[in-house]
Amino acid sequence: MIGKHTLKFGGDIRYIQVNERNTYTPNGWFDFVGGETGNDFADFLLGAPDLFNQTSLQLLDSRTKYSGYTLRIPTRLDPI
Repeated sequence: MIGKHTLKFGGDIRYIQVNERNTYTPNGWFDFVGGETGNDFADFLLGAPDLFNQTSLQLLDSRTKYSGYTLRIPTRLDPI
């Protein structure tokens, strides 16, 4: 290659960490909306919930390393 040339380079390095503690209900929760009798309090007295939810503790500890590099050598082609 004859003539002037430029060389460009760059990079990106990251350390990503996510520590998330999701809310949970180990004892569960009930939802009474009156789906059985038409009255939510009557459903509660009868013990007929419309929804029950019970979950365990969910931990999300995610760690990752990311790196990206670029190298650019621009060239120009001249017709012969």
